[in-house]
Amino acid sequence: MLLFPNRHPPRRGKCRGFTLVEAALTLAVLLVGALAVTSTSLVAQSPQQAERERRAAAIALESIVEDVKSSSASSLQAEEGWARAITRSYSAGGLPGGEVELPGWTPREDESAVCTIQVVTDETWSDLDLGVSLGLPRDLNGDGLIASADVSASATLLPVIVRARWRGRGGEGELVRGFYVLGL
Repeated sequence: MLLFPNRHPPRRGKCRGFTLVEAALTLAVLLVGALAVTSTSLVAQSPQQAERERRAAAIALESIVEDVKSSSASSLQAEEGWARAITRSYSAGGLPGGEVELPGWTPREDESAVCTIQVVTDETWSDLDLGVSLGLPRDLNGDGLIASADVSASATLLPVIVRARWRGRGGEGELVRGFYVLGL
């Protein structure tokens, strides 16, 4: 007599469980899901890393700006003249485009340094020429004209452009800071 008459006894010879194909298919689906989650996580971290690098670059540029302003104030009594002293201090051989090394930063492949400083002594350059909005051209030497190609002997106002261009874990970045130093 059966205690449970509607229930069939288990068949012998048939295994219950997963086949090898079902297990492989399940593993493949889990692997694709894990890869999707990993790639999403990496993509989400890239903008955060780029923003951290951008903030660090902004701090480094602000430090350079403060250094230039401090040097400007201490160069007011320079024997060679204020504008020439600033230009000599922050430009390669007295020409625009001096380079500054930032330890721990990697320059872009097309650059020799991460940071450059450009002291502008040419009144004829415009904001478009410089790639930064400063309100140029300006009368840098106070003579009422904006036609001098070199005001380094008589300038009382100098535009300075600091550029940082780097290659980091968050990709390539660029930050530009333009400002004026006053030699009065």
